[in-house]
Amino acid sequence: MWSMLASCSSLETLDLQSFNTASIQGNGRERMFRYDANLSKILVSKDWSLDYNGATQIFEGCGIKEVIVVE
Repeated sequence: MWSMLASCSSLETLDLQSFNTASIQGNGRERMFRYDANLSKILVSKDWSLDYNGATQIFEGCGIKEVIVVE
């Protein structure tokens, strides 16, 4: 998932409720949304995890304003 959605300037909102990132090891999610300047909202499930090294870079250069956890 490293840089999977990076530099996608047309993204504004993402619904990632079906993504379960809990089992991804190491820096596998690092830079996932890097430089998505227009991305402002992400919907995630309770299985979404930012508990890993590199979490601070996941939204680097991004316009993200909110991450909503949908139960």
